[in-house]
Amino acid sequence: LAGAKVFLHGPFNSTTGLMNDWLRSNNLIPLSDPYRNTPYNYVHTQNCISESIVSSVLSSQLNSENNIVDWVLVELMNNNTPATVIQSRSVLVRRNGQLVDVDGSSPIYFKNLDAGTYNLSVRHRNHVGAMTPSTQSFNLNSPTPYDFTTTSTSAFVNATLTYGPLRELPRSGNSSVWGLYSGDGNFNKRAQRTGSATINDYSLLLANRTTTLGYYQRDYNMEGTTRTTGTPAQNDYSRLLNSLLTINQINQHEK
Repeated sequence: LAGAKVFLHGPFNSTTGLMNDWLRSNNLIPLSDPYRNTPYNYVHTQNCISESIVSSVLSSQLNSENNIVDWVLVELMNNNTPATVIQSRSVLVRRNGQLVDVDGSSPIYFKNLDAGTYNLSVRHRNHVGAMTPSTQSFNLNSPTPYDFTTTSTSAFVNATLTYGPLRELPRSGNSSVWGLYSGDGNFNKRAQRTGSATINDYSLLLANRTTTLGYYQRDYNMEGTTRTTGTPAQNDYSRLLNSLLTINQINQHEK
């Protein structure tokens, strides 16, 4: 069992200190795992049955912090060879960053695995993922909590990269928290604004602009459209630039 917490830079609201749930409120979140399908085409490990949810999971909750924001992808990685995925799951993230299983409330359950020590990776369809900085002990009786939001080094740091593994997220009247970088428009574990049209996340956004509401890969701020103009809440190019700041390319930090 796992009970991780992670923020996504794209929908993060610095005033509330929570993520916006615009995709949910506009009825745009799919009821089945999006990662198995085009354009992501992720091949799960030890998980052959597609995750799905009932529509009530996406209802407004009494505590709005518990409203669902989107699907995320979690991977348990081998503690000796961290690039090896032991099992993967598609689960849900709430506005407060808590990851929950497909019932919308339970901790994440990795099926048919023994208790043991693993690395935990969290990815999102248009954010740069992150991995725990050290192995964590998981058991069958109570969820192992892990909070990726507390410091800049709450995720594994690859010393060969010149930037941190997480994006600082300022909060009004409070200390900053940390989250996944927005802007990975082709699910290749990096966000970049240079290079060929097939890897440049700005070029990918330009080629896929629309003001029609939908569930889009290049919707970097996750409000349901793909735009290069408009208010900061609408403009996905602005969100990409805000994610990268002065850096042209941000890769996922991996062991």
